[in-house]
Amino acid sequence: MRAIAREELAAARRVGIIDFHTGLGPFGHGELICAVAPAAKSFARAKAWYGDEMTSPEGGTSTSAVVVGVMTDAFPQELPDAEVTSIAIEYGTYTVPEVLGAVRADNWLHQRGDLKLGAGQARSRPTSRSASSRPATNGARWCGRAPTRRSAGRSRA
Repeated sequence: MRAIAREELAAARRVGIIDFHTGLGPFGHGELICAVAPAAKSFARAKAWYGDEMTSPEGGTSTSAVVVGVMTDAFPQELPDAEVTSIAIEYGTYTVPEVLGAVRADNWLHQRGDLKLGAGQARSRPTSRSASSRPATNGARWCGRAPTRRSAGRSRA
């Protein structure tokens, strides 16, 4: 990602990044998250671009915990002369316990299971659906709701 930023965006003066995630939040709803403090200039830009629904883990308004070392941190580091505005859209899929249970089961399988065996055949511990099936869903109800996320309707010239 760093190499791509340097090679493809070196001449850019304004860069907008959208990082798509699935897992947390109400089923099918896309939460707009800007992972910086609400007092940061990039948070103000993100809110101006995408509207008042913008949330901040640091400000306590997001379903997401405060995270460090996220992929979007690389862009301002690699593009020091650019005005970088990064957000994530977190689309809710299943309940937090279901998602965490699937991630835990998938981790157990990778650490102790035999990945060559089919689902449910991991050594001695049965696992629920893998994490890859939990954070995202192909269900018609979810697919019908998730794409409805729209920006505040302002032009991004």
